[in-house]
Amino acid sequence: MDWEAFAARVGANLRRARHLRGLTLEQAAGGAGATRYLRELEGGARNPSLAKLHELAALYGVTVADLVSVPGARQSSPTLDRQPAKPPPVGRKPKR
Repeated sequence: MDWEAFAARVGANLRRARHLRGLTLEQAAGGAGATRYLRELEGGARNPSLAKLHELAALYGVTVADLVSVPGARQSSPTLDRQPAKPPPVGRKPKR
């Protein structure tokens, strides 16, 4: 999926979450910034910051993952699911 398609998908998810919450664009913008900015986010014309996604997710009662999810995509990453290795203690060299 290219970036434009992903941005459009995030915008659609934002719009759907807002509608499910029963909020108009103006009502949501009152809690999340300007109406024009939110309209552009929902249209895929702007890219929200992580802070803005977090704010909107809280306003809509969903998770950030809900807002950036893509239908049919894997929902977890084996790389991210692995436990990170513990770093060696400070001042000691790792065992070989």
